[in-house]
Amino acid sequence: MWVIGDVLHYIGFNEENGQRSYYQNEVKTDACLLQLLENARQGLPYSTLSEQLKQAGVDTDTVMSYLDALIDSQLLVSDLSINLTGPDPLVRLNERLATRSGTGPLVERLTHLQALLPCCGPMSNQQIETLLHELAVSAQPPYVQCDTFLPDDTLVLSTVVQAELGHTLSDLAERSRPSVNSSLDTFKRRFFARYENQAVPLLEALDPDAGIGYDLHQEMPTPWLDSLPWHSEASSAPAETVVSEHLLKLYVSAIQQQEMVIQLTKQDLDTILPVQPNLPLPGSGYAIGQLMGQPNAPDSLFLLKGMGGPSAANLLGRFAHLSPELEARLKQCLQDEQAMYPDALLAELVHLPGARTGNVLRRPILRPHELPILTRSMVPESHQLSLRELRIAVPDGQRVVLLSHRLNQQVIPRLSTAHNVQAGGWLIIGFCMTCNSRKPVYA
Repeated sequence: MWVIGDVLHYIGFNEENGQRSYYQNEVKTDACLLQLLENARQGLPYSTLSEQLKQAGVDTDTVMSYLDALIDSQLLVSDLSINLTGPDPLVRLNERLATRSGTGPLVERLTHLQALLPCCGPMSNQQIETLLHELAVSAQPPYVQCDTFLPDDTLVLSTVVQAELGHTLSDLAERSRPSVNSSLDTFKRRFFARYENQAVPLLEALDPDAGIGYDLHQEMPTPWLDSLPWHSEASSAPAETVVSEHLLKLYVSAIQQQEMVIQLTKQDLDTILPVQPNLPLPGSGYAIGQLMGQPNAPDSLFLLKGMGGPSAANLLGRFAHLSPELEARLKQCLQDEQAMYPDALLAELVHLPGARTGNVLRRPILRPHELPILTRSMVPESHQLSLRELRIAVPDGQRVVLLSHRLNQQVIPRLSTAHNVQAGGWLIIGFCMTCNSRKPVYA
């Protein structure tokens, strides 16, 4: 939530069929409301907030109605919300409830549920379903979602294969075409036209009323701005007709020679995908594919299905909890990635679009700093970045820069999972994800 003038803006959500949709709301604020929200932010319980209002001269019925209205409008939310990073949220929930009076039967059922989860089979699933009904949990089957981990020490690429694969992937990365984001380009033009080189609060800039907003799907017509000569990430890729003609030539030649395979030479690649000069590549990346042959055979082939960035953790984060070795290696990889950005802070973006996506978004704490959005972070509070402290600037209208006012440092959001968290429609999420993939990205 953020305040502009005497109006408090905040984000609420509706949930239907396990999917959340977000909306922006606003209320007239006053000193009493702001103080109450600040006290709640410090972790004061309902009873303490109620007592403080009574001491201020508010009668009991009015206090209860007032606090209940704040809860219904989602200005006050429970501190029992699940966490996506760090400890098991069910374990944490049970520990929190165990410290409160009158929760014995609930804790007992949750403990039983927790003991059943490692078990597999129809009997345990039936018991889990029964417990969920007893807990009045409205959920649709399947009730349990899990990851499968098959350890195999023999599946290790030899240093020769690693070196050859690394060289080939690096060459392909340099040939990738810069992505174009028309919404972001429009945002940069409009931001610079209004704020020039100023750094302004992120939430204010993205507010559709007080700022310029950010539309993920539609662009507001700006004919005067569009007439100005703005720099863009021009690609030196050849015209599609040239590529099509060259590929057709190779195809016809293979048919005439009765060849079953079309082999692309370096000269062919230079025509189809020429090297992009001065292309900014990420400090880390991933490749997914299938090794055709033995892991230690130098003549093995690799069927590349895709590669991208901006981090090697994009595809591995959700599996790190299955293997301590994988988690340790991934953390080291992210430390190396951070070292490549000495003037910026890479912050893990933590957000839950819907209940059903929790299984692919749950992951260990992989980075020292996190940027939680409408969810809970388990890193120390000093390492949690809030949207309220972020400033945004577009120097000379060329690139988007996020800055932490508290830390006086540039912030680059990162997401160590491949899930599309833009689902739900809230523009802040889409904008942060755009900043996560720009720059750099290749695919």
